[in-house]
Amino acid sequence: MCRPAGQNIDPSSLDRRSRAPRDDISRRGTGAALVPLLAFLLLGGCCCRSGSSRLSQDPLPTQDHLLLGDLYRKNGDLAGAEREYRTCLERDPGQSQAHRRLGEMALSRGEYRTARGHFEAIVAATPADPVACNNLAWTLLKQRDALPRARDLAESAAAGADDRTRPSCLQTLAQVEAALRRWDAAVEAGVRAMSEWPGGEVPPVFVLDCAEWKRRAGRVEEARADARALLETLPAGSPEAERAGRIAEAR
Repeated sequence: MCRPAGQNIDPSSLDRRSRAPRDDISRRGTGAALVPLLAFLLLGGCCCRSGSSRLSQDPLPTQDHLLLGDLYRKNGDLAGAEREYRTCLERDPGQSQAHRRLGEMALSRGEYRTARGHFEAIVAATPADPVACNNLAWTLLKQRDALPRARDLAESAAAGADDRTRPSCLQTLAQVEAALRRWDAAVEAGVRAMSEWPGGEVPPVFVLDCAEWKRRAGRVEEARADARALLETLPAGSPEAERAGRIAEAR
């Protein structure tokens, strides 16, 4: 989720607590480009059939179904979007963008097994795809399954990511390391993620995660200092402020 890891990890991307920048495919300009296409579909009634008959008489190329799915998704019609993405996979079972979008949607609903299947399909075809590796690593983390493999995937994603998606991949790596109770490694990845965070505005929850990992790694004074500094910026009585206060008083 490159949380989408953004999206992308949210991102989609993926975890609401961390508010990570999940990696996502840009859809800017999609709506305007697809208005004529949508009008054609509505007037032409090309979706009236089902199964192989529908596919054989469908005049739209696979890519147009993908773009139409993006338009539906942008406008909140998730059922319509999923239908179009599945049509892409009926046409071409290896269509990575359709797998990615369906995986992101399943991940956002907490359907980790379904999401994993879609991300596994992409990684099997393109093992070096950093977004797919990050999304699969995040899904394995949420399942608490195959964590050593999740770490390998997250490391691969972080190594291959661009500047925009690397913080999300590093955040995934940090969370996986923490799940493995490798506190020093979690701190290292977390600090790197924060240093590269877009705009430098790191979500307080992730700052507190890193402080907690420092405490568990035996770096108590660093953890307390981080928590105290953050506490000055948080609304009194908020859950984050209460957590920061506990870490600031830790021994």
